[in-house]
Amino acid sequence: MPSDTSPKNPKSQSESGQDKDSKKRTKPVNDPGKRDNDKSKQTTEDGNRATKPQPPQCRFVCYEENDGRWAIALAIEAGQEAQSVRQETKKLSANGGRYILEDIDAEVTVEFQGEHSSKSLKLFDEHNDESKFVVFKMRKDWKGEGQKVKTLSSGDYVVFADKSCGQRIGEAPTEASQCRYPGFTAHFFSVSENNKKDGFKNCSPPFSSAKRFSLKGKSIPDDSDLGELFGDDAPQLDDTEEWREISWIVVGRENGGKVIDKFHPEEKRLDEVLGERSGWFFVRIYDANVNLLHSFDFRRAKGLKNILVNNQPLGEVAPIVPTKNGHTKTIVQFEGNLSALPADDSNGIRKVMEKENAFAVPPCPDNDKTKWILADSEECVEAEILLPRILWKFIKEKGKEGDWQTTPIEIKRQAFRQAGNEKIRIRLPLRISKIVVGFGDLNSTDNPTFRTKLSKDRKTCEVELRLDDFAFDQAIEKRIRKAIYLRVKLKVKDSDIIFPIVHIPADPIPKPKPKPSKIEPDIGEGFSPRELERAKEELYQEGRIAAARASEKFDAKGLKEAFLFDNIQKCLTIPFDPQRKSVLSKNVEKLKTFFKKHFEKE
Repeated sequence: MPSDTSPKNPKSQSESGQDKDSKKRTKPVNDPGKRDNDKSKQTTEDGNRATKPQPPQCRFVCYEENDGRWAIALAIEAGQEAQSVRQETKKLSANGGRYILEDIDAEVTVEFQGEHSSKSLKLFDEHNDESKFVVFKMRKDWKGEGQKVKTLSSGDYVVFADKSCGQRIGEAPTEASQCRYPGFTAHFFSVSENNKKDGFKNCSPPFSSAKRFSLKGKSIPDDSDLGELFGDDAPQLDDTEEWREISWIVVGRENGGKVIDKFHPEEKRLDEVLGERSGWFFVRIYDANVNLLHSFDFRRAKGLKNILVNNQPLGEVAPIVPTKNGHTKTIVQFEGNLSALPADDSNGIRKVMEKENAFAVPPCPDNDKTKWILADSEECVEAEILLPRILWKFIKEKGKEGDWQTTPIEIKRQAFRQAGNEKIRIRLPLRISKIVVGFGDLNSTDNPTFRTKLSKDRKTCEVELRLDDFAFDQAIEKRIRKAIYLRVKLKVKDSDIIFPIVHIPADPIPKPKPKPSKIEPDIGEGFSPRELERAKEELYQEGRIAAARASEKFDAKGLKEAFLFDNIQKCLTIPFDPQRKSVLSKNVEKLKTFFKKHFEKE
């Protein structure tokens, strides 16, 4: 249907000033030439015109609060105002257009302004068992605001589960988070067509094998949460059994909110509506009662063929482990007939001139997340690349954090035994759910396993290791003669990635203790009989008669025994060597001093 003959189309949220995460648009005005679904103009079976308008739509959403806890709120259709929202007798306060639930179980009653009647809603659907859980569909990597759904089909989800559901089973993409409701925990699910359907010990959320209103076509992986990215070939809407519910499809530009066209699926295809356009688009799907069935965003960068990181497609790049000298520069390349530029080139990103649209990204941690502008002759499209580089840092006892490291941190063995709250934080790419850490064989079941958590910006996973977790490990409990490493193992697909994060140097070799001896010489050789005779002669020549006569009383044996007494050892610590025939003047002077001090009267 040509846009110039269409009545006014619905505005996008960006146009109406609403948060685009809410995914709600104002109701479309139906084409009078095709059908008439305007509620104010519908007639009843007896031919009378229905005058009472339907109440605005309400929906349950979830989101992460600033303190890291997850909350559930009631959101009301854009453009409508509520007079009051209550749970039993307690009035709920509005926060950014959302009414946060105080009680996860209690019924919510909404009083609208104007002619609309009140509306009552309950969060939980009826289940066949006593376990309680509620499912929310999230944007990519669990960002923004989640919408309550009945089933898990494909994508990222948050499931609020009561403790009655039991322990989480299956391979969780990351560790569960706290929520503001006692007894409940927020669990993360990432569902694809090929992965196993998991759940909880006592129950399992309902999985659906059907894709509901999805896009088909060759998408190009990137790390933006603005919707799937397509290149030359425009996407199509995937056919499902739910198509019979559809009355209108609205397509428009997300940035600016301009509606491009509104059509029935039997009249046009999405690629025909897009034509040669590039940009950031929205698709809204409505039923015959003008209820929003589904909504999603996507991008198209005409001319783009692929995004490569170090010559590998971005979606297939394994976690990048630093070399022994740290990370090196990473090459990002945009294949295709279009221009690409960094959205912010202040971090030293430079173009590699020998390859078109290829850029060298320096190994700075701030460059792990980069934004890019892809442009053809008419429109610009934003892309985001999160390089899967692994980093770690040391956190001291008082919470003082060091810089991100790419080489093993040196920590002495004794520091593990004396550790307080010291930690090592490891930053990992998304979808790494757990790691194994240890000193020896990491395939051994004796090594501890640590679950990862989503980082605050939901761009990476993180895990923290306390030093005292390894204080009594056999590898460091005894003296270390050779340096050892604390290593990390993570599994990616069918291969293991192992890298060291802590270097523990060998203990210093202790100096050997000297053997104790009663007489320790202060020169290399002992006294000889000739030195004793020379000392006696020189004493007589010097007029030291008393000292000279005292020396005559000591023969070789007597002098040797005399040296064993404490009072003599203090002055004369040189042993007697009757076999030596030579004479050292130092020894002669030593003997003379000894006799003069102890036998000559003052």
